[in-house]
Amino acid sequence: MRPAIPGKRFGANPEPDTAGAPHVPQWAVYGALLFVQVSIGSLHVEAKLVMGPDYGVSPFALAMLRIAGSAAVLVPLALAMGRLRLPSLRDFGILTILAVLGVVSNQAFYLAGLNITSPISATLLVAMIPVFTVLIVAVTGRARPASRELVGIAIAVFGIAVLVDFALPRLGDTLVLLNAAVFALYVVYSKDILQRLGALTVMAWVFGISTVLFLPIGLRDVVVESPNWSGGAIGLVVYIVLVPTVFFYAANAWALRHATPGQVTVFMFLQPVITALLAWIQLGQTLSLQTLYAAILTMTGVGLVLSAKQQARK
Repeated sequence: MRPAIPGKRFGANPEPDTAGAPHVPQWAVYGALLFVQVSIGSLHVEAKLVMGPDYGVSPFALAMLRIAGSAAVLVPLALAMGRLRLPSLRDFGILTILAVLGVVSNQAFYLAGLNITSPISATLLVAMIPVFTVLIVAVTGRARPASRELVGIAIAVFGIAVLVDFALPRLGDTLVLLNAAVFALYVVYSKDILQRLGALTVMAWVFGISTVLFLPIGLRDVVVESPNWSGGAIGLVVYIVLVPTVFFYAANAWALRHATPGQVTVFMFLQPVITALLAWIQLGQTLSLQTLYAAILTMTGVGLVLSAKQQARK
C-alpha cells in the first residue's frame, strides 16, 4: 500500500485488460509487481532517513518536491499524448477537491506523520486505505459491505490496536491514519471522473493543481533549506521523487494492466517485509514481537477486504 497515488490502485483493478495486447511473459509481470513493492516499501525508510537529523529535509519541503516532480512528468506526458483536455468548470472543481484529498492533505499528513513515527508503523497504517474505502462506501450508502469485508475490517482494526498498544494513537500514527482516510475519500470520489476523463488526464490535472496549492505550504522550506542540503540529502530526494513516485506510477499502471488481482494481493504482502528489512539495515530499527503480531493481523485483514472485492467482481 502506499500514500498519494491517484489513479488506479492495488486491490481496485478488474481482471487485466489484455484484449488485443501482445503476450506478456509472467516473469515481466512478476518483475513489475516486485519493483512496485520494493519502491514503495523503500519510500517509508528513505523518506524517514532524509527527514532525520543527518540530512535535515523537512516534511513539507520533501512533499513539495515530490508533488512538483510528479507534475513535471505527468503534465508534459499528458500534453504529448493529447490527453490534457481542458475540463469543464464543474470538472475543474472536482479535480481541485481531489487534489486536496489525494495529494495535498495526503502528502502533508503522511510525511509529517512519518517524521515522528516508525517506517513499519507507517507501512501498516497506510495499508488501511482499503479498509477506510469500504467504510466510506458503506457509510455513504453506495454499497453494503460483504461478510468477508466486515471480518477483514475487524481483524485489521484489531491489528492496528495491537500496534498502538490498545491506546489512543500517538500524533505520528494519527497523522498517517488521516493520510489513509483522506486518500480513501479520493479513491471513492474519483471513480466517476476517472472513468470519464481517463487516469492520465486526471492524474496530470490533480498533480498540476496540487503543485499550485502546495506552493504556499512547501516552497519556502525548499528555498530556505535546499542550499544547505548535502550531496547525500539531494541524492535521497532525487531517489524519492523518481523511484517511488515517477517510476512507480509507470510500473504500477503497467502491472495493473497485466497482472491478476490475486497476483497483486500476494505481492502486497511483501511491502511490510521490505520496509522492515530496510529499516533494520539503514536505521538500525528492529521488529518487536508486538509489531510482528500487528503486521500479521493488519495485513491478513486487509487481504480479506481485497479478496472480497475480487470475489464480488467474478
